[in-house]
Amino acid sequence: MVELEDWWVSVWDKLVEIVQKVSGFDAEHVFYGEKQPVDTFPSAYVCPGETTAEPATFRETHFNPSFEIGVVVENAITKEGMTEAYKLCLRIARTLEQNRSLDELCENLECPRIIPYWRDYGRGTEQHWCGVVVQIQRKR
Repeated sequence: MVELEDWWVSVWDKLVEIVQKVSGFDAEHVFYGEKQPVDTFPSAYVCPGETTAEPATFRETHFNPSFEIGVVVENAITKEGMTEAYKLCLRIARTLEQNRSLDELCENLECPRIIPYWRDYGRGTEQHWCGVVVQIQRKR
């Protein structure tokens, strides 16, 4: 079995690859982790999240990482900007859930939450953020 560290990087790579193909994004506007300042719209940021561990047997632990995919759009009309960000997140979640095994990298993938960010991260500009939480179950 592939080492946990190498597997985790493969999962991150696959998530970025899939998001780059989602309608509405240019491939060069999808990033590993955070990038500041934001200067391309819409953009997506595939960020590592919490990894949980659960005992499987006396000698085995299952590790389940999560990721958050942040989406930002720029629009002076708040409702239009927030709607566009939310729709992009829904599109990402649907696309990921069509390939729940990430091409056999994992047992299952879930997108249990889409989170709108109401705070102004854009420092005075009309940027609207939303995020998709992605939970991964490693193959047993």
